[in-house]
Amino acid sequence: MAIQQEGAEDVSLPLSRTITKQGPRPQETVELGLGLFVQEAFEKKMPSLIPFVKENRSLLNLARFLKRQKRSPRTLYQYAFGVHRYCRWIEKTPDELIGECFNRSGEFLPKVVAAHIEKIEDFVDALQDEGLATGTINNHVKGVKALYRVNKLKVELSFHISKKVTYKDRAPTPEEVQKLIEVADVRERAIISLLCLA
Repeated sequence: MAIQQEGAEDVSLPLSRTITKQGPRPQETVELGLGLFVQEAFEKKMPSLIPFVKENRSLLNLARFLKRQKRSPRTLYQYAFGVHRYCRWIEKTPDELIGECFNRSGEFLPKVVAAHIEKIEDFVDALQDEGLATGTINNHVKGVKALYRVNKLKVELSFHISKKVTYKDRAPTPEEVQKLIEVADVRERAIISLLCLA
């Protein structure tokens, strides 16, 4: 529809204009979701790890992988905490660790990866020397291995870390045996006596 005044040229004015709001680009939406996943993983327990994750591309790759696999933010927390502890021990960032394993052409360097495996094994020894539980050590190592794996490197240790907690066998003290005998019936007393004398 055109509006025309007398003596004026024919000027067409649009009566309606389409305004489209541009939303976030797909990549921004993905990164926003990833940021929320990272935030949820650390905001309650250890918010100081949020910058550690966001500033290291290799750790963001790990977070992205876990999010895609629909893993819990707690898994990201456990893995990133293990990586953080390893990085403090070895005095390098995750990006430095991963970057060392590739040459400028992007090909992985087997000798460097082998040296990294030895360092991870030394880290396990250090954690054991600190007296950490095998489950804690295993969680830290799983996080470090996952960091390498999602960044296209395979890391296998030369040994297996036992998940099972083992307790040292011990004989009951005479006081413990006496208490058992006091509360036991005749049959149980006989069994306890036989076991103690065997």
